[in-house]
Amino acid sequence: MRLIITIICSFQFLYSAFENANISSMIFIEDDKPSFTVSASTIYPYQLNYLQLTELDCKINYKDIVYHLKTQTTGDEIYKEIIVQFSTEKKINNKLRLGLILSNYHIHINNYGNSNCSTIGLTIKTKIAENLKTRILIPNLTALITAKLFEEIPKTLTVSLIKELPKNQRINYIIEKDVLFDLDHQIFWTIDLLSFIGVRVGYKSLTNETVWNLNLKYNKYHIKFGIILHSVLGTSTGFGISYE
Repeated sequence: MRLIITIICSFQFLYSAFENANISSMIFIEDDKPSFTVSASTIYPYQLNYLQLTELDCKINYKDIVYHLKTQTTGDEIYKEIIVQFSTEKKINNKLRLGLILSNYHIHINNYGNSNCSTIGLTIKTKIAENLKTRILIPNLTALITAKLFEEIPKTLTVSLIKELPKNQRINYIIEKDVLFDLDHQIFWTIDLLSFIGVRVGYKSLTNETVWNLNLKYNKYHIKFGIILHSVLGTSTGFGISYE
């Protein structure tokens, strides 16, 4: 029964790794400044251990080009999903950055075989004013090779507006549209309480979820904790560590 439920959920929206990838971006505070970063994290969506998401991440900036490699794995010996994503982003001028995203999605079901799909996407970042930026993200614009699995991969358009505020604060307003779902409005408020403590709280309208994050900094290390509260499904928790 669990296998059937998992397969249905995963092939509708690939909830295991692919939806949890959104959970990962929500549950941890992200630093948009180009830098060298290596991180590892684990997330338990809605306290379901068999959906545990493990993420490894490496980002490096070299000559105004950001290279970003990320892997995400979830599942067990019966069912497993893996995402490998490589992206690169180049500074065009002081107000524009363009990026390319290459992703590979892999599903393995015991006794049923494997499914794979590779996609290409893009990012556009603009600087409207000194303390105001926008970001447009289309992670799966089209498939590189025709594959049935592409029909099940989320087709999303995300538009973000980031406003820097005094006293180390930031407001991030996000509009996200998936072809299968209603428009989702998200808002996050981030503040550095001290030089070594950062906090973020937020809300996601489509799923009625609230987000609480804590980022502890020690020298070049960051220790991250996150909680998402869902009114029906319960609590998702995450823990991560990074070096930069």
